Amino acid sequence: MRKRGTVLILISCFLLASGFLAAAEEVNQLGLHPFYKSRDLKKDDLLKIANEKAEEVKAGFEKAGCPELYEQFMEQLKAAEIGTAEVNPGDPIQWMMFKKAKQVEVKTDVVWTGKKPFTAYHFVISQKTEEDGKILKKDYEFLVPKVCGNISLKGMKTEDITPPPPPPKNEPPTCDLKVSPQEIWAGQTVTLDASGSNDPEGQIASVEFTITGPKGIILEEKKLTAPPYIYTVKIKKVGTIKIKAVVTDAKGTKSSEECEAEVNVLQRGFIIGDLAVLYQKDPAWFLPIRIGYMYKFSKSFGLIALAGVAPVISGDDDTTAFIGDLTLTYWPSKFFLGAGTGIFHTSNKTRFDLIVNTGYEVMPHVSLFIEGRVAFDEFDVISDFGRFGIGFRLKY
Repeated sequence: MRKRGTVLILISCFLLASGFLAAAEEVNQLGLHPFYKSRDLKKDDLLKIANEKAEEVKAGFEKAGCPELYEQFMEQLKAAEIGTAEVNPGDPIQWMMFKKAKQVEVKTDVVWTGKKPFTAYHFVISQKTEEDGKILKKDYEFLVPKVCGNISLKGMKTEDITPPPPPPKNEPPTCDLKVSPQEIWAGQTVTLDASGSNDPEGQIASVEFTITGPKGIILEEKKLTAPPYIYTVKIKKVGTIKIKAVVTDAKGTKSSEECEAEVNVLQRGFIIGDLAVLYQKDPAWFLPIRIGYMYKFSKSFGLIALAGVAPVISGDDDTTAFIGDLTLTYWPSKFFLGAGTGIFHTSNKTRFDLIVNTGYEVMPHVSLFIEGRVAFDEFDVISDFGRFGIGFRLKY
C-alpha cells in the first residue's frame, strides 16, 4: 500500500508540475512576494531558508503536490553543488513557491515573460524510486532567484539506474593475513602481509586493509590493487589495534571468512606525579611533591626524571627541600624496583643522594611505593640523616 501511495503521489507531482492540473501563468516581475526577503541572496542563505523556514518550505511542497520530495530537498541541500543559471524570457518553470500576505503560495506551469533574464541559484535534488521492477533516479532541477528566494522547480529528468543482472556465482577468494611484529611501541611500524591469499578460479584483484583503534575508531584504510599485497604502516595509537583484511577477486567477489589480527601498541612515555611522606630521624618529616616524566626503553626497563619540593611538615632541624631525581627502574610485572641519584637541597645543605625505591601498581595508573635516600657523604650517619618514606604515584 505504501509503494502504491508513493507512486500516486509522484504521478500527481509530475502531472501538476507539467501543467496538466493548472493553466500556464506568466510571471514578468520578481520580488513583489518574496519567499525570503533579500535583494542579493547568498549561497549560505539557501540553508537559512531551509532551516529557519522549514515549516513554510514543507507547506510549499505540499501545495505543489510533492510532499514526499520535501525530506529529500532538506537533506540533500546541505551538500548540494550550488551554481548559478540565467532564466531567459520564455523559459518555463514547473512551479514556484512564494509568500503573499504571510501565506505560502505556489504557482504552477509558470513562464518567465520579463524583459530581461534573471539570475538564480541552481542545484539538483535526486530521488530513487522503483517502478515496474526498475530503479529510477529522478533529478529535480531547482532554481532560487537571487532577488526573492522563491524556491522553484525548473524540471525533472529520469534515469534508469537498474543494475545489470548479477554475474554467475563464483567461489569467493581465500584470505590469508600475517601481521609482524604483533607488539610495538607507539610510532613504530608493522607489516601487513596478505600475499598468501588466493582465488580458486582466477586471480586476486585487490586487498583492503582496515586498521581499527581501541574504541572502534577506524585509524586507516588502505586498498592495494597489485601484488604482493604487503603494506607497512606506522601506528601511533596506544592499545589493542585490530587489523582486518578483505580480499576481492577479479570478478568482484569478496572473501567471506574472517581475516583478522591484533597488534598490541605500547606507550613509551608517561607524565607522572608523586605524593609521599619522608622521615628523617634528625628529626624532620617532609612531604615530597614531585612531577616528571617516565620513558621506557623496553617493557621492563625505563628511566624516570622527577622534580619538585618537599616542605617540612614536622620538626625544626631542616627547611623545605627542592628535589631533582633520576632513577633507572625495572618492571618485571606490576611490581617495580628503582635506583638512581638525586639532589636534595635545603637551606642547611645541598645533598647528592643515592635513591632506592620499590612499589606495586595497585590499579591502572596508580602505584604505591616506598623510598629510601641518603647523601653519598653521609653513609656513616645514615641512621640520623637517611630519609625513608612511603607514597603513591599517578601515571598519565
